[in-house]
Amino acid sequence: MTIELGGAALPSLTGFRVVLGIDAGAALFALLIAAFLPGSARSGDRQLARRPIARTFARTGRRLRR
Repeated sequence: MTIELGGAALPSLTGFRVVLGIDAGAALFALLIAAFLPGSARSGDRQLARRPIARTFARTGRRLRR
């Protein structure tokens, strides 16, 4: 998958296509693995998300930002 040009070996078009195909396959495999990684949510955030909004702000003392 190389060609000779002026005494130097250079990658051919087929070589570039093979490497591009391997890299595309590796990227898809990495995407597949990343799709199954769990998210990073703190346990306190999960509990706040389950409560009604009015009670959450009353208990925490937080104000809505505008």
